[in-house]
Parts: sequence; structure tokens; C-alpha cells
Amino acid sequence: MKTVSIYGIGRVGGALAIALDRAGYSIHYLISSKPTKADLLASCLTSTPTVTDRIPPDLTSDILFITTNDPQIEQTAEKLATRLLTHPVVFHTSGSLASDALKRLQSKGLVTGSIHPLLSISDAIQGSASFRDAYFCIEGDPAAVEIAIELVNDLGGRHFSVSAENKALYHAAAVISAGHVVALFDLAVSLMEKSGAGELSKELLLPLISSTVTNLRSQSTEEALTGTFARGDVAAFHRHIASLKRTASKDEIMVYLLLAARSLDLAEFNGLGPLLADEVRSAISVAKTELR
Repeated sequence: MKTVSIYGIGRVGGALAIALDRAGYSIHYLISSKPTKADLLASCLTSTPTVTDRIPPDLTSDILFITTNDPQIEQTAEKLATRLLTHPVVFHTSGSLASDALKRLQSKGLVTGSIHPLLSISDAIQGSASFRDAYFCIEGDPAAVEIAIELVNDLGGRHFSVSAENKALYHAAAVISAGHVVALFDLAVSLMEKSGAGELSKELLLPLISSTVTNLRSQSTEEALTGTFARGDVAAFHRHIASLKRTASKDEIMVYLLLAARSLDLAEFNGLGPLLADEVRSAISVAKTELR
């Protein structure tokens, strides 16, 4: 049975602890500046981990996860390098940082890597159930990658790798597909509320976004595109702009226009005629100019 300790008991660290415990790993230490929160998590495990706010120098776990916020990872690695007397394999779970954030530990002879679950985890308990069939981005020392693959397989997940220099680009793509989608949805809800739908706005839009995700599962992005720009409907575009000018900020209108241009590219790729495409593109360009 492999043993694991986790430094930083937030949403990701908590979800990992629960999921690994269920997968048959023994959780040794939960290291957290908030012991009460870690104690609560420990009560959800079949393992009996030690909860502490200090790094145990004699930590004997096979694997140590650093699941702190990104700005704290290198600082945590520095602490570990000066206090650890043992040599666990160390992973961090940042999406935007490569394993070289742990170079201080690497210089001490530890095997290091990164494992990033490509998921939106807003709660440790619910998040722990979402690892199965999820994708994990892994990179690092060859020995760390080998261990990471085994760990992901044990969680029922799927693994892939990107180069260290492209880790931030990978994460930017992930942020656009998740965090930015939430921000975009918030904007859509706000505009729907202003249209008069009121408290129903979120409920009205959720099935629409769900149907889009369903389409994306079986179609390419250009095939899944529907609506105004898929049809090249310039008259609808003008109505949108006139309405947005009455109710939305310049920044909100610019979001609409930037996405309109991207949608039009998709529509053209999917066969929208060049005359219609040029007409809509010209209208988008005029609207951008008027907004400045």
C-alpha cells in the first residue's frame, strides 16, 4: 500500500485525500495552517492521518503532495528542503507552474513532478468523486512521471503530458474553458435579467449551455456553433448591438464583439458563404470602431 501526505488542505488537497483514500492509499499526514479544517477532512477518511501545522522532518510517506496556492509552492518547497530528512516523491498540483517550481527539492536529490487534475473543483467532497475518467496533466522527472501515471490509473483517470515551457499556455486554455466560461455565463445572466426575465435568468440559460456542451461532445467546434453567426444573420447582429448599447457597458459590448468575430471564423470554416461572412465581418468592424 502506497502512503501519501498532503501539504495544504484546500479544495484540491482535500479532494485528493478523499479520492486516494478510497483508492486504497494510506494518508499519513495532513499538513495545514488550518488544523480544524484538516480535522474535519480527516474524519471523512478510512485512514487515520496525523493532522499538523508543521512539516514532520521524519515524514516517511512514499508521496508528498503540495496543494497550496500557486504563489506558495516555491516557498513551501524551500521549507521542505531545509526540514525534510527523508526522500518522498514530491508533486505539486498547479496548472500554470511546471515541476521546476520544486527545483530546490530537486537539488536535494528528491524526485519531483507535477500532477494537475483538469477539473473545476469547488468542493473537496464533490470534487473527490470527479477524478474518475478525468484528465490529469503530468510532467517532471522520468521517475516521477512513472509514479504519476500509476497514481492517475489508480484514481480511474486518464493522463497526458505537455512540455514544461508550455505549461502556462495549457493552463490559460483551461482557464478560458472553465473560469472564463463562468464569467461569460455571469454576463449572459446579467443581460438576461435586464431583458426582463428576472430571477428566472440563470434557470433559463442553464439548459442552453448544457445542450451546447452535449453538441460539443459529438461535434467539432465549428459544427456545434448555432445561432446568429452560424447563419450569418447580419440583421440580428444589428439588433443585438442596438440593444446592448442601451443596456451594457463598453467592456461588455467588446466581449460580445470579440466573440462574434471568433464565431464568424467558425461559421466560415463550416461553410458560411463568403458574401454573408464579409457583410457580418464588416458590421463587426464598424461596431468596434464606434465603441472606441
